[in-house]
Amino acid sequence: MDGNNLRSEEVQEVLGTPPGWIVRYGTALALVFLTLFIVASANYQYPDTVEEDITITFSEPPRTLVAPKSGRVSDILVRNNDRVTKGQLLIVFEETGSYNHISHLQDLMAEIPNENDSIIATFSPTMNLDLGEIEEDYLNFLEKKNKYGRENEQLEVRRSVNSYSAQIRALQKSIDFLTNRKAIIVRQINDALKRENELRRKVQEREASQSEVNIVTSEIRQLRSELQETEENISRKKYDVEALRSRISVTQIDGNNTRLNSADELISSFIQLKVRVDQWVENNMVYAPVEGKVEFNELLSEQQFMRKDVPLMVVIPAQSQFMKGRMKVGIKDGGFVKPTQEVIIRLDKFPFKTYGALKGRVTYKATVPDSKDKILVEILLTSFETTRGKTIEANEVLTGRARIITEKRTLLLRIFNSIRSLFA
Repeated sequence: MDGNNLRSEEVQEVLGTPPGWIVRYGTALALVFLTLFIVASANYQYPDTVEEDITITFSEPPRTLVAPKSGRVSDILVRNNDRVTKGQLLIVFEETGSYNHISHLQDLMAEIPNENDSIIATFSPTMNLDLGEIEEDYLNFLEKKNKYGRENEQLEVRRSVNSYSAQIRALQKSIDFLTNRKAIIVRQINDALKRENELRRKVQEREASQSEVNIVTSEIRQLRSELQETEENISRKKYDVEALRSRISVTQIDGNNTRLNSADELISSFIQLKVRVDQWVENNMVYAPVEGKVEFNELLSEQQFMRKDVPLMVVIPAQSQFMKGRMKVGIKDGGFVKPTQEVIIRLDKFPFKTYGALKGRVTYKATVPDSKDKILVEILLTSFETTRGKTIEANEVLTGRARIITEKRTLLLRIFNSIRSLFA
């Protein structure tokens, strides 16, 4: 029994005594590993970031051209990926009349003042025009032009009558402008009333404040005041027009009155013809809005039937040289965001594993949050190339997730700050 206890104590002593090499080298190895960890922690940087959704547009956004009407495409005057100039004719829809002739007539009429009857009377296209559905308006203009010429040769209009007529035309132009302005104000009032009603509903649901309702209410009062002033102005100008016409009636002789009527008819027929030509061009011809490169809709081809407002092609402006991103961050995160900070962007449409990410810099941060306590941040991307060497085509608005690197701190500093916070 004593022998067993003795052996057990001997065995325990052997087991409890560490090998000599561990005593000799263990401490040194521990110091080496601790030193390596400290060095690595001091050099390895782990950044602080702010991440939110982002929308990216271009310095000169791509222009999508849509079908102006439902119909067949008659002529496509460019090829896919061609470079085009601003105002270049791209597509013609099938219609009666020659688009070359109508386009030529439009160019000639654009050089003629609408309200100068003496210049209009000299307007005479030199070629036989195939105008299709516009032919009747063109013939009516030629008839008024001939009538004006005959009556102008017979009688000389008094200078006073010409002066009154010019004033009438100026007033009528002002009336037309004010009438259009009145219609716009009415629409604005209706829109404001809708917004006011919606805000009142949100106030009841505690989704908006009464101050927002008051702002819209004040806007409505201002618009109604402007509407009343505009209507009074229209009435005054109409009264002035009638007064001028009365003066003409008193001062002009029958011959002068006849000539004035013929001049008005000439101007009216010219304006009517110009409107009809412009409408025809707008409904049947598609022009390049800017200089750039065109990219076709896959369905676009000659004799293809296209429905109204269906995209025909995209014009990528030549000036689309940089991209700008817009994102909104919370107030808490916004305090860490500053201009020049680096931004890493992963695009929704271009998977990160295949395309990589785009890089940018913060260029602007709003100082005042919006109604949702979000702060606007703008990002500048000067390159279309991703971190994997892929090029992103600048042909549409892009969305994705943006990560703003607000600060780069080492792992050692993070550990130190964590330990210090425990004892703070």
